[in-house]
Amino acid sequence: MLEGGHADFLASSPPMFGPGGGNLFQSSNGDWMAAYHYYDGSRHWHGDVWGKPTMQIRSVIWHEGWPLPGIPLGVQANPCDLSHLKGTWIVQEDFGQPIEVLLMDGGLYRSVSHDGSWIASGSLIRLFTDNGLWATCTLDQRSGYFVGRTGSGKVLRGINKNAQLA
Repeated sequence: MLEGGHADFLASSPPMFGPGGGNLFQSSNGDWMAAYHYYDGSRHWHGDVWGKPTMQIRSVIWHEGWPLPGIPLGVQANPCDLSHLKGTWIVQEDFGQPIEVLLMDGGLYRSVSHDGSWIASGSLIRLFTDNGLWATCTLDQRSGYFVGRTGSGKVLRGINKNAQLA
């Protein structure tokens, strides 16, 4: 950081704009959490202004010694261990447009942007393209959610498509 480097913890991702003012803390049960504010572009604020100021609390997943955003409180997700990863996941790279990724038998995956392979061991999921490693992610088995970084340092998040908003 002293040399101008950084890695985003959160960034705008429609309908969430301008996240900031964050604080990391431990809950009473020892889980790490992040509290921050953002503007919710899907909610009316006043007059003709959309983007209601909103506070959100999100779990934190520690990946390779660094904090990364888990799922927000209020998302009811299905637990998922490494033996039950197959199926459709909603994946978002660097807070961009979400895509569906189908994890299939035999360690293969298919998406609209590319196909590749995947390997899971311990709590890590590694996704590969034809060009090599796409990302290494940590799975939160309680929530059926994974988060990690791509080889170029972008945040990669994925949630089981069957997750439900509370």
